[in-house]
Amino acid sequence: VVAAGSGVEGGEEEESGAGGRHVSVLDIPEGGAGGGGLFAMDSICYHAGGPLTVGDIEDVNGHPCVVCPWHHYKVSCDTGEKWYQAAKFIDGKLTPSGWESVGQRQRVHDVRRNAETGDIEVRLRTGGECQSDKYATDDACAIRTENAVGADGKLGGGSSGRRPSGHVVAQARESGMLRMPGASRPPQPGRLSGSFM
Repeated sequence: VVAAGSGVEGGEEEESGAGGRHVSVLDIPEGGAGGGGLFAMDSICYHAGGPLTVGDIEDVNGHPCVVCPWHHYKVSCDTGEKWYQAAKFIDGKLTPSGWESVGQRQRVHDVRRNAETGDIEVRLRTGGECQSDKYATDDACAIRTENAVGADGKLGGGSSGRRPSGHVVAQARESGMLRMPGASRPPQPGRLSGSFM
């Protein structure tokens, strides 16, 4: 369980660690980028260890994508694909030719909101190799994610005003909304517990 009850609401994110892996849950409001939805993905960008999930959310080719605040890579929240604006030469001029994917680079995970309790539950997908595995357990990168500030000076890495994930976790922990089922001591920062299915 990542957040009890309504711990993550439309337009917010939650970041926790599971098995040492840093994972963010993003709740994109219905009608938002890519139609909205609840998504879980590795928090740290596959490309250079940047604070991926504090970036702005955009619709790219029908996919909700988070834009890494470091190098502006657009990574799909639902598939983990990296999208880019392709170009080709037409009559000697470089012309945009639409969006293309280079394939999955960021690991995404199964996530759902429990209908009975309202808890958000995440099941990690760790099979096979994925480029984001390189940084997914790097605590130094996670600290950058927790402390990210955008070029505009706003907390949250961009103009959306979203809070960096570490601040969401701290607020949830302080309010008692972040809990670890079966734990004999209070939840610790950046730890995830629970499963589903």
